[in-house]
Amino acid sequence: MNNNYKFQFIRMLFIYVPNILLFLVWSYFFHLNIFLSLIITPLSYLAINGGLVYYKQFNLVHQIMDRTIILPITETQLSNIVLFIFRLINKISYVNKFYAWVKVKVLLSIFNIIANAVPAKKTNELTEELQNDYLEILNKNRRRKQVNFTTDTIIE
Repeated sequence: MNNNYKFQFIRMLFIYVPNILLFLVWSYFFHLNIFLSLIITPLSYLAINGGLVYYKQFNLVHQIMDRTIILPITETQLSNIVLFIFRLINKISYVNKFYAWVKVKVLLSIFNIIANAVPAKKTNELTEELQNDYLEILNKNRRRKQVNFTTDTIIE
């Protein structure tokens, strides 16, 4: 991993690890349900970072966390563990089928959202009735012309 990717991964750790810890605090220590914990977690994370920005400590805290030796070690260990776990999970055929099924469901739900977001053509029932009446009149006239044409040809 080059330094740019390490830096990006460390920045991602600053977002994900505190959020996971905040979620565990909300759900385990305060005995809140999972849905409420999922709602409160990003808000509390933003509040903590907002407090750091307000007291002008945001850059200092993040620079200290960038320079600690624990984060590069954690980065390499986590990336190795995650890759190993994903490789093991991908070997299970049932998981692959389930993963494909989930991808299809996500795509279908996205298509449904897009289809529902696009407004349908609004038609007036009265205009539909008038169009149907007009088509009936046209069909009657065509039938009359066909009958008249056949009788005219038979008479001649």
